[in-house]
Amino acid sequence: MNENNKQEIDLLDLLNNMSCAVKGAVIWLAKTLGNTLRLTYSYKWLFILCMAFGLGWAIYETSGPRTMYRGDLTLRLNCGNLSLYSEQIEQLNKFIKNKDTEGLAEALNINTQQATKIGFIKTYYFVAPNKDSSSSFVDYYQKYDAGDTLNTRQKDKIVISIGLRDRRLYPAMQKVITSYFNQNQYLQSLNNTHRKNLMEQEQAIELDLNRLDSLQRIEFFNKKNSDLYLTDRTTIRSGQRDLYYNDKQQLMRMKKLMETDLSTGDGVVSIISPFHPTAKAYVGICKALPCRLAEVYLMFVLLALLLKYRKQIINYLKGIKIEQQN
Repeated sequence: MNENNKQEIDLLDLLNNMSCAVKGAVIWLAKTLGNTLRLTYSYKWLFILCMAFGLGWAIYETSGPRTMYRGDLTLRLNCGNLSLYSEQIEQLNKFIKNKDTEGLAEALNINTQQATKIGFIKTYYFVAPNKDSSSSFVDYYQKYDAGDTLNTRQKDKIVISIGLRDRRLYPAMQKVITSYFNQNQYLQSLNNTHRKNLMEQEQAIELDLNRLDSLQRIEFFNKKNSDLYLTDRTTIRSGQRDLYYNDKQQLMRMKKLMETDLSTGDGVVSIISPFHPTAKAYVGICKALPCRLAEVYLMFVLLALLLKYRKQIINYLKGIKIEQQN
């Protein structure tokens, strides 16, 4: 009984400590907000100036030749795995992040002027919920990782999303991206080997189908059962028993898959859906303005604090200088 009472007391103490912590956090946030508002009112002209700067920054960033559009290109991957293509795109992203337009232009075999028009390149994957490829969707929010065993990534499709500052460049960029993959020597080697294997498998399946047809004809003419009859072009029945039907159907399905893979062309990738760039700017004024105003407000708070405590800061720096002289 004493131990139960002790546990109840410990639980009450824990709840009390948690409530005190939450109360303290709320009070601290309220004080911080009040102090920030007072600081904003005290330096209202600086605040207005910073907000005007933020507005101008957002307008400048989303107007004229700096306007960014977005287009998605859906590709079928004829060989290799997703990681190979993701690594190729990541190499391009490194050039963009480092603002290395010359490196990006060389990698894509374009001129530097076109390279400066590229704002971003991203990859998105098709996800098959519950491993059902018929209801796959593009994971634009990147919720599912490669290790998810329930919602798996499709291995033969990928979406390349590109931001350009000139909508007229999208047709040319479509050729550039496909050439970027198709001219990769390693991927070319994989694709050639893959196509060779497919053709060999298709020939083997065709040979097996011919053999089954021969066996089926022999079975038909040698069988002396009175209940043997032909139900259609591909099915022979002896009573209720199918002869070779399941084997033939399975081989025909496999052959159809081989023919579909071979019909995609000789390239490493094939276009499923071309670029359809956005008519309006991808990053418009409504999207850019809140971000820029938030950044500028943080800058305002820092400047206002420097102005408020400028005397203390100057005196502190003078004290350091005097100590160094002594």
